Amino acid sequence: MKLIHNSGSSADVYHTESCNKKAAKLNRASYEMNYERSTGAASAGEEQENAHSSAPRIKLDVNAVTADLSLENAITNRRSNKEFSSAKLPLSHLAKLLYLANGARMPGLNCDAGGAFNAPSAGGLASTQIDVFVLNVEDVEPGIYRFDKRTHELVLKKRGNFATWLKEFAILQVEFGQASAVIILSCDMARLAEKYSIRAYRLGLMDAGHVSENIYLAAQALDLCVCATAGFIDSEINSALGFDGLDQCALLALGIGSTSKDG
Repeated sequence: MKLIHNSGSSADVYHTESCNKKAAKLNRASYEMNYERSTGAASAGEEQENAHSSAPRIKLDVNAVTADLSLENAITNRRSNKEFSSAKLPLSHLAKLLYLANGARMPGLNCDAGGAFNAPSAGGLASTQIDVFVLNVEDVEPGIYRFDKRTHELVLKKRGNFATWLKEFAILQVEFGQASAVIILSCDMARLAEKYSIRAYRLGLMDAGHVSENIYLAAQALDLCVCATAGFIDSEINSALGFDGLDQCALLALGIGSTSKDG
């Protein structure tokens, strides 16, 4: 069965070429390359991410609020909602959301020696990065921030209010310009490719999906609006975030805000 109706499309070719072949099962070296523990590689990547220590940082209190809705309730009531309130999003809620999305787990939570994050990832490489367009968040200057998932900090990348730019040039769904924050999930494809070669693209998409679901469930528990979209202009978002679009690339955008009943 073809993935795309156009026979021989690039999507079909990619899917076929990235399939594991039977020979991989017989090749012990291939098995070890794909399934050995890789926390050391993840740590090295994180050290590079944290190298720009001179950028202004906002320490997030990830314990200021709780998200203790039952798992069943969160799953069965989760939904996409673009009716964002004009009220400012409390920083405490954004902090909890980002932490639950893919923050490093707190000490004492039975973490492995190399650390552990709140979303699973291929090979333990933590390939999914989180950047945030802060538009209307309490006590945070509008701008683009990287979420440092190890230290639970917002790291300033670029100052400015990007609401109009997001609405008119970057995201196809204009409602995202009314969100309090727009989260961009990107993938460090280069890090994944070192281990998984062409199959890295499949795994990067799945890694981002794990983080996205965490965001949805956390938003439900915190009574926030959330809506995900892949409807954005890749070159615009990648350029704004400083990505080359290949080794690191944006995969998904999620609008976040208080519910309309609050504002």
